[in-house]
Formats: sequence, structure tokens, C-alpha cells
Amino acid sequence: MTLSIQYKFPPEAYQVLLLLSLFLYVDQAAPHTLGARIRQAVGGPSVIDKVRRIAIGIHIMEAAVMLLVNVRRGASFRVTVNHGVF
Repeated sequence: MTLSIQYKFPPEAYQVLLLLSLFLYVDQAAPHTLGARIRQAVGGPSVIDKVRRIAIGIHIMEAAVMLLVNVRRGASFRVTVNHGVF
């Protein structure tokens, strides 16, 4: 018997989208705008770049661990996505 790897979209996905939108706004802000002032308040472009690299690394490691755990449990590589109730 093989199990399929299943992923369910979290009900709080709007929070992630809101934070991502805010991060992109601050990261891409033109000089002398509110986004540029926020970027400077948190430490400048180098801090934004560091946060981006850390977030990407965490997501890659999380995906790899999830895949390894599911394969170890006997799941197949077939992926199903459950949309849940909206």
C-alpha cells in the first residue's frame, strides 16, 4: 500500500500574503517614500537581503524535510492538493 503526499492550504494564507506584500513593497520602494523609510528603520537593504536569504533557506529545508519524512513513511511521489473549505 502506498500513500500519497497531501498538502492542505492553511486557512491563514491571507496573513502570509499580507506579510509577503509588505516585504515586497518595502524591498522595492523608491527613494524618499514610506517604504524606503521603513527599510532604513529596520537596518537598510543589507538586512532585507539577509531576511530574504534566511526565508528562502528555511522554505527549501522545510520542503526537503517534509518530502523525506513522507517518503520514509511510504508515500509515493504522486502529489495531491486539497483545497479545503473556503
